[in-house]
Amino acid sequence: MKKNYKGFWIRLVAILIDLVLLFVVKLIVQKMGVDYKSMMDSVGFVFTVIFATLIVRFIITFFFWRMFSATPGKMIIGAKIADAKTGGKPTALQFVKRYIGYFISF
Repeated sequence: MKKNYKGFWIRLVAILIDLVLLFVVKLIVQKMGVDYKSMMDSVGFVFTVIFATLIVRFIITFFFWRMFSATPGKMIIGAKIADAKTGGKPTALQFVKRYIGYFISF
């Protein structure tokens, strides 16, 4: 199987596309009546929102990785996530490790 790696800049474009899409989802939720500014008075609430946001992002990302082997940004640029050894679809554990690796590398 021929390996076709995407370079740094095109992968950055994919990440930016994903961030824009997540921002649009956040705007839609805010338009539905969730007023984050008035809720930010409580420190506990702030940490809850941050934690919930991380969980929601993980669920969305994991869903797209499992179903399509790519996030929407990666799909737009024509990239897919593959197991480095087999070239096939990674396992769920590999996806979780990859997600954790994003935070470590950041």
